Amino acid sequence: MRLGRLKFLVDLQKEVVSGTDDYGGPIKSFVTQQQVWVDISPLSLTTPRGASQEVLDGAQQGVDTVIITGYYVVGVNSTEWRIRYENPDSDDPKPVKIYTLLSARPTAQLDFMAFAARLSAEQEATT
Repeated sequence: MRLGRLKFLVDLQKEVVSGTDDYGGPIKSFVTQQQVWVDISPLSLTTPRGASQEVLDGAQQGVDTVIITGYYVVGVNSTEWRIRYENPDSDDPKPVKIYTLLSARPTAQLDFMAFAARLSAEQEATT
């Protein structure tokens, strides 16, 4: 992957538990840990070079499923993390996109990582 293809600045957000509610359930939220440059490609059109079938495990093709590729970040996995992308130049009425990670794997180029991700149902402009 060429560096020029990393054109989207996204927030890597980790799920944190800040306490318990009145019923004893965990109060969860997502906190931005790092901003990184990535490439976001629709899964149905292309799979990044070096991404194996393992990246696609658990991902079903559809317009809301994408492959997000960027530099490798230690500790990111698909269970506690999500990706938040905000496009301030967009005419989209919901310029914030939240992606739920389905899988996270290093690519053949070991300094890169590929995520299979699905557009989340939650579109919070304040998260």
